[in-house]
Amino acid sequence: MSPTQVRTISEYGVWIVVSCADINRFEKDMKKMSIDNFSKDYEKKKVQRFICNVYNADNVIDVDAARLQMFIDLYAISDVNEAFDRKKLRNFYASNLPPCKSELLQQFLRANYTCTIWNNAHLKNPATYQPENNGWAFENDKYHFKWFEGDQLPSNVSDSLKTQSSM
Repeated sequence: MSPTQVRTISEYGVWIVVSCADINRFEKDMKKMSIDNFSKDYEKKKVQRFICNVYNADNVIDVDAARLQMFIDLYAISDVNEAFDRKKLRNFYASNLPPCKSELLQQFLRANYTCTIWNNAHLKNPATYQPENNGWAFENDKYHFKWFEGDQLPSNVSDSLKTQSSM
C-alpha cells in the first residue's frame, strides 16, 4: 500500500495501519446506525469488525476472539512442558486489547446517545433517549459510566484466581 492509501492511528504508542477504503466503508456504516437498529446482530458485527481492524486483528470479526488471540500471541508458551512465566503478566496492559462485547456495547450506546443530542441540538428538547438505558448509570445524584453488563470475569477464571490466592 502506498502512503496515500493508509492512515495510521496511534494509541498507547502502538501504531495501527488501516486502509482508507476500510475507514470509508466503516464511516458509511456508522452513519447509518442508531440506537434503534443497533439491537440487530448484523449491526453489532459491523462495529465489532471495525474495532478488530483498529486493533490490527483484520481476519477476526468478533472482539472477544480478537482479545483472546492477541493475548495468546503475546503470552503463549512455546513448549507444553515450559512453565508459565507470571513475570510476563506484570507488564501486561489490558488497555492494549480491544474492549469485550459487553463493554463495547456500553461504549457504543454512550457515543450514540451523545451524538443523538448533538444531532438534535437545534431542538428545544434535544434528548430523545434516557441516559440510564444508554451506557450511563445514575448513582448518588450523578451519572457515571456503565462499563459493562454481567460478570466482570467468567466464573471459571474467578474461581481459579480465588483458588490460587488461597494457596
